[in-house]
Amino acid sequence: MIGTKISARDMKARWTWSELTSPRFAKKIAGHGADAVRLQDFAQNGGKFADVSDADKDILAAIAEKRQPGFLDAVKGVKEFVCEEWTKQDLLDTMVIPALSPKKDHNIPYSDFIKNPPYMVGGKPEWSDPRHSAESWPQGKAFTQDEPAVAMNYPGTSKKMLLDGYGRSVIFMRYGKDNDRFLVWMPAQ
Repeated sequence: MIGTKISARDMKARWTWSELTSPRFAKKIAGHGADAVRLQDFAQNGGKFADVSDADKDILAAIAEKRQPGFLDAVKGVKEFVCEEWTKQDLLDTMVIPALSPKKDHNIPYSDFIKNPPYMVGGKPEWSDPRHSAESWPQGKAFTQDEPAVAMNYPGTSKKMLLDGYGRSVIFMRYGKDNDRFLVWMPAQ
């Protein structure tokens, strides 16, 4: 998959596809209608993105546009994405969205994000914090990744910023081997 180029529409469809079976976001899909539920059932029963029709990719892309408008604004105008492979160091060198900073108010380096504890609410880790949700990864299970994450160039710097795939990234950092790679869709140059 490394080096594969896809359209912005397919990136959006794949973003939603990754959330259909996500422990953090799957429960929010049903609110997007019968087609969303049908596609979620397909994914949860072992369906593959390669088997999704063009009409269903349009549905998945439309769901992403409704669920992620702020994030998609960051890549507005990008027509094509390319799949890159990142090492753990590459990931540590990225920036994190403000919602994952300690006060949820500014970007921080991924290296700070990964070493901080999950965000706490009422004395318990917030359910959606990827550092908390990754704790359910089965002990001893090797890192696997079905869908690449999504990232962008961080404005005004040579750094990159992860937009989607934080749960997968935490699992990669905790359970991936040094020779494993994290797949990411980046805007094509």
